Amino acid sequence: MGKHLRTLRGKVIALTLLVVLGTQVATVMAVLIAANRDIDNRAQEELRDGAGIFAKLVTNRADILYKVAKPLSEDAAFRQALDERDTESVARELSARAMLVDADIALATDASGELIASSTNMLGTNQDLRVLTTGQHTSIRFGNDVYEMINIPLGASAETDWISMGYVLNDTVAQKFASVTGLEMTLMTATGDDLRGISLLGSSLSRDERNIIVETSARIAAGMDPLKAAEMLR
Repeated sequence: MGKHLRTLRGKVIALTLLVVLGTQVATVMAVLIAANRDIDNRAQEELRDGAGIFAKLVTNRADILYKVAKPLSEDAAFRQALDERDTESVARELSARAMLVDADIALATDASGELIASSTNMLGTNQDLRVLTTGQHTSIRFGNDVYEMINIPLGASAETDWISMGYVLNDTVAQKFASVTGLEMTLMTATGDDLRGISLLGSSLSRDERNIIVETSARIAAGMDPLKAAEMLR
């Protein structure tokens, strides 16, 4: 089946699995690609199984981040450092926690989304982090990259601080998901409620193949029938 999926011969059907990682910034999509219009029952079953595995992978990644970050909310020394705005101590502990699960970033923000401390110095002073205080599982763009984030409030009040931890979505992640699910995978982001403006985050496909998928998915997101969009690949 691997060769069957990779060649992209004939018409292409894009099965788009929406993963609700984004709110104001982005909606991340995993696009599972199958060649040929008349795909057989076995291939359909494999696609469904792969999509189910993908959904579990996303949930498991989120659970791991949560379990590593959550104890900080109950750590008296960490909370004292946070209350005193001891940014050096907070950043050091965030970095240590991120390293435990190979997370790419960990940070603390106040209730208004203002950065308190981070495990990395890549964040600009004008970075809008309010999305990290609006829900437990979100995504956010830092520079040219989009990150899958888990966010944990440190208290029940509306004025509480938050800690967040996450992974960058790129080729490495797409290839890892592909190796586990047995399906080629392309990760994209689309800004706005209408899902237009799709751009590539990462893929397990070759450069030419991923460009085809992005273009086709953009047409589908804009309202074109998937089969009609696939026709244009000829």
